[in-house]
Amino acid sequence: MDIDREALRKHYEILSDEDIERLAYYEAKDLSPEAVEILRNEIKNRGLSDSFDEAVETHVAGLEEEEKSELLNRISDFPCPLCDDNQAPLNASKVVIVKSFIVFTTVDKPLIIGCPECIKANAKKALITSSLLGWWGIPWGPIRTLWSLVDNIMALSSKRYHEPTYEFLEFFAPHLIAIKVKIDEAKDLDGLLESINYT
Repeated sequence: MDIDREALRKHYEILSDEDIERLAYYEAKDLSPEAVEILRNEIKNRGLSDSFDEAVETHVAGLEEEEKSELLNRISDFPCPLCDDNQAPLNASKVVIVKSFIVFTTVDKPLIIGCPECIKANAKKALITSSLLGWWGIPWGPIRTLWSLVDNIMALSSKRYHEPTYEFLEFFAPHLIAIKVKIDEAKDLDGLLESINYT
């Protein structure tokens, strides 16, 4: 056990600060108690941000459902990153853009995070693009264009944005612990995502 602890301590010593940050923000919940202790010591020895240690502690304790809900509400209260308006809560939806070029068809499914009006504007743009450019590939152009029309029409629905969408929850759920320790410092959503090194 002592040899394992020493090997782990040496391993953490050679990791970059970015790797230590990733462990603290995203992987500490999967570490053994011994590994958590060594990680916290390494964070302290390097003089890294207290947010790293807070993230590790939160992983160990876990997030209550009420805390998750509160964090998601705080995220949705940021101004829209697309239009900078803060009149409506942020949400998320995928739109589907199909383009065909005779013998091949491309499908792009970007996730749009913004206010409902900006999401709907992007869905409308995707709907028009796919309607004009999606049909012309054989054999997949017409099939994928039809699918895209259904998805984009759903994204245009106002009813969809009364509550956080599945896409919103799915996008932010893996980042909640990192967000918890960084959200107070963030002025907007882009700043928050940048602070947790989201890529």
